[in-house]
Amino acid sequence: MNQYLNYLYYIVISIVLIYAYYKLKKYIIEYRLKKSLAEVEKVDKQINTEEENILNKIEDKKNNIKNIKEKIKKIENNRDSIVNENKTIETDIKKISKKLKNL
Repeated sequence: MNQYLNYLYYIVISIVLIYAYYKLKKYIIEYRLKKSLAEVEKVDKQINTEEENILNKIEDKKNNIKNIKEKIKKIENNRDSIVNENKTIETDIKKISKKLKNL
């Protein structure tokens, strides 16, 4: 009878040890997964931050280009107004010179 109890004792101990081994293995796998997930989230956050920075830089460049185009338009308008003013002055000079010739 004592021998059967020893066998039963070893079987129970073996089952408990196997159960503990698989529980520990499961815990280690879960820990590694959580650690990996934390790393992935960290990298994802960095990527999102970099992407935001790049998009902001692109938006700034677009705004700069838009400002430059507006400045060019203003310069062209100023040039056109100066050309028109010059034409008016030339016409006035021609009129005055005609009047002077007639005198």
